[in-house]
Order: sequence, then C-alpha cells, then structure tokens
Amino acid sequence: MNLSLYSPRQEENIYIRKQTRTWKRSGLITDSQLTAMDVLTNTDVRQTNIFFRVIFFIFTYHCVAAMVGLFAWITKIRSSMAISSTLIIAGVIFYFLAEYLITKYRFYRHGIEEALAVFSMLLLCAGLFIGATNIFSGGRWTHQYAIFLCLLFAVSACWIYLRFGYLYAALISVVATCIIPFQLSLPPAGERVLLLIVLCLIFFLNVILVILSIIINRWLNTGENKARDGFTAENILKPESHGIGLADVAAALTPMVTNIEVQQQGKYFDGGTSGGGETSRGF
Repeated sequence: MNLSLYSPRQEENIYIRKQTRTWKRSGLITDSQLTAMDVLTNTDVRQTNIFFRVIFFIFTYHCVAAMVGLFAWITKIRSSMAISSTLIIAGVIFYFLAEYLITKYRFYRHGIEEALAVFSMLLLCAGLFIGATNIFSGGRWTHQYAIFLCLLFAVSACWIYLRFGYLYAALISVVATCIIPFQLSLPPAGERVLLLIVLCLIFFLNVILVILSIIINRWLNTGENKARDGFTAENILKPESHGIGLADVAAALTPMVTNIEVQQQGKYFDGGTSGGGETSRGF
C-alpha cells in the first residue's frame, strides 16, 4: 500500500536521473546516452535546487504564519476554543493546499508545499491540544496532556513522512515518541529504562541493516575482480567535488615561503651585522 503522493515510478525515475548525472561525470556514459536516459526517465515533477528550496520554505512559512496572525488580529479572537478552532481549520486548509500543489502543479521538494505541510502539522497539533485541554481539564497542564501532545506530533509527523516523504518528519516523530517516557510520572530509573527500550528498538533495526550491508559487501569482494554478476562493492563513480589536494596547498604556500626567506635575508644584512662596519642599508 503506497500512501505517498508520488508514485513509485516517479521516485525511481528521480533517483535514476540523479545517478545518471554521476555516471556522466565519472565518464561511464556519453552525452547521447545521458539524453536518452533523460527521455526514458521522465519524472513529471517540478524540482529546484537546495538554495531555492530553503528560500521558498522560509518565505512560505512566514507568509502563512502572518496570514494566521492577521486573521486572529482582525477577528479579535480571545477565547481558547475559538483559537483552537481557528488553528485546526487553518491547519486543514494548509494541508490540503500542500497536497493540491503536488497533485496539480507536480511540486517535488520545492519548499512551498513543504512549508505548508509542516506548518499544517504544527497548527493541527496546537489546535487539538488547546481544545482538548480546555474541554477536559479547563486549560490545566497535566502529564496526560503532555503525552497527548507528544502522540499528536508523533502521529502527524509520521503521516507527513509517509505522505510527502520528508525524512526530517520521521525524525520529529521519533523524537516525540522518545519524550513520552518522561511524561509518565515514573521513577527516574523507570523513565530511563522505557526510553532505552524505545531507542534499542530503533537501534536494533539499524544494526540489522548494517550487518546485512557488511555481509553483502564481503560477499561481493570474494568474487572475481571483487564483483559478482555485474555488481561490485568498489566505488567506480567520480565524486562531484574533489576538494583541495595536498599538491594545490603546497603550490599555494611556495610563494609565501620564498617571500619569507627573502625578507629574512634582507633583515640579516641590516645594520652591518654581516661585517660591513655597521653601515646602513643605504650605504
């Protein structure tokens, strides 16, 4: 069952296109082959670079926050239930607007739909939390509502990850889940044990993946020329940037060293220290 707004074929084509750029840079394919692969891997999405993605995210986030604040100021909302209802309605609107931008305009990691999805999560969690505390406890803060807030963030962030594919949303869900043990009014030792269990479950899954990768890597290395059926563990791709090599650093420092030596020689003969009868340089 695929809950993502992007089809598996789109995700696969996006990944292949990224890899083809690396293959071309490494000299494994030609320009004509790259063009042919681009034709065969049509992603049908709109993408941008990381710089504009961050800019669009920040700009959209501030715009929607200003819209909510302006609405609250114009309508002069004061009661907690009115604030809760406003936040929930705004969160629902922004969430469906984010999905609309993806389905209609095919945005992919564009920043705009990303900010709408994240901000809708914050609004929904805040609205539901304020409403629940006012209905059941008159606005008083208790550990039960702290757990409820953590669960809201854990579930909503997990949904954002499954629906939109943002990895940091999965991280938010994990962090919110890890905070729950500290809200159960347990002894300090019990809180640590419960948190340890949660983290161990996450760590155990990662250990399994690491072990599998090591086994596969060793299996490939034992093959002829460290390859099996066309697969190899050796890195045959050229990285995008090699950085600055030691030879470049040495070449850059050579003029500086020469200049220092010349200055030291000039100082050595100043004031007649070489036996010139203490005559000055101008002599």
